[in-house]
Amino acid sequence: MHSLLLQNAYDHFVHYVMKAKFDWEQRAEGSLKLDGQRKLWSKNRSCLHDSRLYYAIVNKLPKLYKRIIEEIGAHNDYEYDEKKKVYVIKTLQFCSHKANIFFQRLDEAMVQAERNEGNITRKRTHCLPKIQIKSTIVKPPKGLPIDFYSIKWFKKLEHSQKEAIADCNNVAFLLTPEECLKPKHHPDEKISDKNFSKKYRDIVVEPYELQEFESDESAKEESKGESMNLECSSPDCSEEEDDGLYAS
Repeated sequence: MHSLLLQNAYDHFVHYVMKAKFDWEQRAEGSLKLDGQRKLWSKNRSCLHDSRLYYAIVNKLPKLYKRIIEEIGAHNDYEYDEKKKVYVIKTLQFCSHKANIFFQRLDEAMVQAERNEGNITRKRTHCLPKIQIKSTIVKPPKGLPIDFYSIKWFKKLEHSQKEAIADCNNVAFLLTPEECLKPKHHPDEKISDKNFSKKYRDIVVEPYELQEFESDESAKEESKGESMNLECSSPDCSEEEDDGLYAS
């Protein structure tokens, strides 16, 4: 009796699922295959994020590097090239060339680390193709250093979007990203994140055309200064000064 009920429930479930899939495919041909690919890409991306983050923590990479690696939305998806036997990195339209080079260098460093330990590496080899393959991922991660984002993509955003998406006060990558994560660390990878941004920020942000941000900041400072002047010219402020608070 129980087995019969179970069989009927199973048949009903299979019928329901298959009918839903059939209806979905009827509405948009190829949608099931695309959905399967997206799930696979998402899984691969998640695994890639986890392995990169583990390496970053164990090897004590700079905080700004880790800040980027921690954000799963910063990682590329990729597809396998049968001819070259490598995983080809798809280009995220919001991701800068520097960021792509950084992740490629990170993967190379991870592979080399396993070889140095005498392990047979199972890491996948990723490469940037000469002709870009666009990723279907369009939602950018928020709050990352400005040089993570593509200059061309960033300049097309509305002012409010720029403010909401990028950290315009910090930069993360060396001017020559190919130099990052080498066995002999670049001297600037050893300095604090604050000093790194202080050294490179003005150079890096120039092509991003952030004059509008600078104008806003100046306006805020002027407004703040005017507010303080108005407070000090009030009767209460004058009385406090007359009370001899600063008398010698």
